Amino acid sequence: MAPPEQNKDQRLVETQFGKGLVVFTRPDGTQEVELLEWKKSVKETRVAAKQYGTSKGPHMIYTKDALDSVDPKVGDDVICSFGRGTVTNIVRVKIVKKETSSSSDETAPD
Repeated sequence: MAPPEQNKDQRLVETQFGKGLVVFTRPDGTQEVELLEWKKSVKETRVAAKQYGTSKGPHMIYTKDALDSVDPKVGDDVICSFGRGTVTNIVRVKIVKKETSSSSDETAPD
């Protein structure tokens, strides 16, 4: 049986082990996450995880939990619907709802 194709919609997420990359989402919703900051995680967490896993290949977790996205920073490589690029600047914007007046609120002259 051939291995599943990697999900094209990869994203960086925060895990209990640091940053991770979702490499595949199974049909049942389980996310396969490659741990990118394995060596930065707490020593006790790494030791406990090694008892139940293998040290060969990339370190992975499998979860159905909703994982938060990683905040972008200048220099990050990004992919979007327009293509691929690098974050050069981050601008915070505040969206303000525009107030509109309707003609039904105005009173008609007598």
